[in-house]
Amino acid sequence: MDRGIGIYASPRLSTHLLSAFLLSFLALARPCLADEPAAGVADSADVVFRDADLEFFEKQVRPILARRCYECHSARAKELKGGLRVDSRAAILTGGDTGPAIVLGDQDESLLIDAINYGDLYQMPPKSKLPDSEIAILSKWVKLGMPWSKEEPIAVRAHATSSLPSSSPSRAA
Repeated sequence: MDRGIGIYASPRLSTHLLSAFLLSFLALARPCLADEPAAGVADSADVVFRDADLEFFEKQVRPILARRCYECHSARAKELKGGLRVDSRAAILTGGDTGPAIVLGDQDESLLIDAINYGDLYQMPPKSKLPDSEIAILSKWVKLGMPWSKEEPIAVRAHATSSLPSSSPSRAA
């Protein structure tokens, strides 16, 4: 009986080759199969920021975003523009219709920074350009790696800010 030459000549050899193939495949496929955010996207819970950088975010950056951007780019927007939300770190890093809004640490490659500088692709906010001082604050924020305070899920935050529980009786005036 001619057993031939090849990987099927020995069941033991075939098993080892198959195992090696599967391990190699899984090692290469792991990034595609993982239930993780896209490359470069890190949730604030996974990143530790310096206290001074968090204070900078809360006192200088968040007020700019809330005042200048949330109307069109947040969970509270009547109509979300460009598919972009800027009310969470993960949302900004995920981006909108044209991709991530920020490249961490790289102002020159960040669409958000280009837009607030009235670049070629976008000019934000559309009604008038931000003052240079606000552009400098947002640019510094990107350079710092976009520090962001710990985030609660949006649903939890919305519930926590409601003025009255839904089971509360209405008061007549």
